[in-house]
Amino acid sequence: LLAVQGLRQALEQRGVPLVAVSPIVGGKAVKGPAAKMMSELGVEATALGIARHYRGLIDGLVIDEADRALADPIAALGMAVHVTDTIMRNGPTRRRLGEETLTFADQLALSRR
Repeated sequence: LLAVQGLRQALEQRGVPLVAVSPIVGGKAVKGPAAKMMSELGVEATALGIARHYRGLIDGLVIDEADRALADPIAALGMAVHVTDTIMRNGPTRRRLGEETLTFADQLALSRR
């Protein structure tokens, strides 16, 4: 528990934007038990549920095109949103998502200056 509290404190005190890529697309986990775990924790298994859960901790959320309709509700939480194809099928798609995510974080950093 102390390690989790220390990690959260460190993340809250960072000097750069923190962005995440939603592991939920269209209400389903991209891979693994994320949706099941979220449901067990009482967190809505949607990109909006991810945003609500991490509100105050992350500055931006990358969501999939399938969840585009959730962009405005997520933005209403005070969180920046980037919509793109988040499914990583191969090396080039992994690289594209990584580059877009880093560019998104850079844009948030520039807007803070």
